[in-house]
Amino acid sequence: MSYNPLLLLSYAGIAGLWVGAQVIDIPYVVNLMLLVTSILYAACHWSLTLREEQALARGESPPKEKDENGNDKESDDDDEEEEERPQYETLTSKDAMQFPLLGSASLFGLYCAFKFFDKETVNLIISVYFSLVGVA
Repeated sequence: MSYNPLLLLSYAGIAGLWVGAQVIDIPYVVNLMLLVTSILYAACHWSLTLREEQALARGESPPKEKDENGNDKESDDDDEEEEERPQYETLTSKDAMQFPLLGSASLFGLYCAFKFFDKETVNLIISVYFSLVGVA
């Protein structure tokens, strides 16, 4: 991984704003703008890294390294067997088509729960469900 001073600055900004807001009174707009900018920069950086990893998992070749003149570097290990690439689970179109069905079924189930049970019972059921899912 290459050294990126702006990424380190965004991490320091996130941590500094989080700690600084506990100690001193930072104006809301300043805190919000700096925090959002830092988080977005870090997230965009990591999404590019993830994009490269997924491209390698699909079998695409990595970009060739460039030398000082901008020409492609020759690599000695081109003749060797390729390393086994990790397999990543990706979202297929079949999975995406199931989202509306699962969402509709979930909302209908929630509607029925509120229709037949009182609010406290539904909250208890949902709390137990999320507790069990969080543990598993």
